[in-house]
Amino acid sequence: MNKCPSVYLDACCFCRLLDDPSQYRVRLETEAVVTILECCDRGEMSLISSDALEFELQRIPNVEGEGREQIFAFLGAAKIFVETTDSIEDRAESFCKLGFTLYDALHLAFAEASDATVFLTTDDRLLKKAISYADNIKVRIFNPVTWLMENQE
Repeated sequence: MNKCPSVYLDACCFCRLLDDPSQYRVRLETEAVVTILECCDRGEMSLISSDALEFELQRIPNVEGEGREQIFAFLGAAKIFVETTDSIEDRAESFCKLGFTLYDALHLAFAEASDATVFLTTDDRLLKKAISYADNIKVRIFNPVTWLMENQE
C-alpha cells in the first residue's frame, strides 16, 4: 500500500479559491485545489501548513466578508504544521540567493523541512524558476492540475 502523500500548497493555491472562475485555467486550477483539499479531508492525503503560509494568508483582503475565513477553514484541516526554525530560515535565505522571492523561498524551505511529497503552486513564475533549479530543491514542484492528473488512481 502506498504511503499517503503529504502536500504543501502555497498561498497562490489557496487564493485560487477566491479568484473569478470565468477563465478556463482558473476554473481548472480551482477544481484541482478543491479536489486535493477534499482528499486531505478524507485522509487520502495530508495537508501541510506553516508559519509562513498562515502569515501570508492573513495578509489577503477579506473578500466578500468570508474569503479569508473560508481559506483558514481549509487550512485548519492540515495534519502537519511546521514552525519556523533557524535551519528553515537559512534554507530560505539560500533560495533567495537563487532569485526566489522571500515568501516563495520560505514556502519551499518549509515544504522541504516537512518532507512533503509535493509542493503545489499556481504561480507560473515560481514553477518555472523551481524547475530550472530542480537539482537544488529537495521537494517535487507541480501545478495542482498537472500533479493531480499524473497521480490519480
